[in-house]
Amino acid sequence: MTTKKTVVLTGILAIIIPLCMLVLEERPAASASNAAEQPFANSVEQRAEMINELRAIRQLLSDQNALLREQNKLLTEQLSLLKKSAAGESRRESESASQTRK
Repeated sequence: MTTKKTVVLTGILAIIIPLCMLVLEERPAASASNAAEQPFANSVEQRAEMINELRAIRQLLSDQNALLREQNKLLTEQLSLLKKSAAGESRRESESASQTRK
């Protein structure tokens, strides 16, 4: 009989102790966490953040475009110099070829 009572008492305690722990669990203050943990984001703040991000992206794109224009200008100048030097070398080769024939 004592073992049956012990088993029943243990079973009841196994149910009661977790329930007491759940009841006594400390919950965060609703007013303090309400602003920090809103279920949905504040749409006005979201829009303001999106606008700031888009402005930053626009500035970065402007900087990138300026760098690309500068690079294009430098490459154009380099290409024209290469064309001039290639034309000069071909003239020299044709002149040296004609001198060797004589």
